[in-house]
Amino acid sequence: MASKKKILNKVKILLTQTFDDPEKAFKFFDKDEDGSLTKKELKKLLKTAGVGGFISGVAAKQMIKGLDKSKDKKLDWTEFKKAVDSLLKGDS
Repeated sequence: MASKKKILNKVKILLTQTFDDPEKAFKFFDKDEDGSLTKKELKKLLKTAGVGGFISGVAAKQMIKGLDKSKDKKLDWTEFKKAVDSLLKGDS
């Protein structure tokens, strides 16, 4: 199984090499435009970053579990931005 560090590194590469800023990435993956990322939308982000099928589902679930401060089982922009800022600083 891919390690957390490897998964986060793939996400970091995706965010820094494909998008100009985190907000553009958030809006790109927020397919239903409801202002939050569901497990399905996070799974798509992870797959785009090169994280495999089953692993992307497990990782998406863990991301929501660890980052969803509002406990609505989604990541809103504030939660996503905080996580990305930490990732880009290397605090993962």
